Amino acid sequence: MGDRVWSINPLTNELVQDEIILMMHNEPNKTAMFFKFETIDGHEVSLTGSHNIPIYDRKEKRLKVIRSSDVTIHDQLIIRGRKIALKNITTHSAQGFYSPLTMTSYLMVNDILTHVFSDNYKVSADTVHLVFTPIRWYYRLTRYLFGDQYQPFDEVKVGLHPIAGFYKTYQGPLRVLVKSPRYILTTVLAMLIYSILRLVGKKEK
Repeated sequence: MGDRVWSINPLTNELVQDEIILMMHNEPNKTAMFFKFETIDGHEVSLTGSHNIPIYDRKEKRLKVIRSSDVTIHDQLIIRGRKIALKNITTHSAQGFYSPLTMTSYLMVNDILTHVFSDNYKVSADTVHLVFTPIRWYYRLTRYLFGDQYQPFDEVKVGLHPIAGFYKTYQGPLRVLVKSPRYILTTVLAMLIYSILRLVGKKEK
């Protein structure tokens, strides 16, 4: 948490410095199936099948965020703001997988743009980014008030972080929430931030 990483601003395609807010999922000892993507210029990245990745759909002529298992050889990946064709897609089994949360919800891995969320939430990547807004706001606020060394969230070295677990547990109500009128969403987000502040206040005492 707090480490600086590289990411891409999806609106401007500019390389930006990002920050890891927390590790949503740490599984150093578990084995999983990975999809390995190799571009025509030799860049490689491996992701679990449910993990999201931005691709450029040449048929629809637009950038989309889809699960790794749905990527085809006809799609293009994003490398530092430019599109690059795929040379090969293979699968392999490997031990250890991790899921960091960043401010932008994107992350550069081996120069390839990836997304920090998986498809397990059953909503679009933009929607998941939206509902994690209180977490990003709270992180920024506490680091501003208490300094860059302050860690507002507990570190979970193995397993699912409680915050990610909360969102997965209540993903049904959250899907209803994001489809509700804007003023209702704003009110609930404010209440969520207030609840987090109270919990952290009790923790500090």
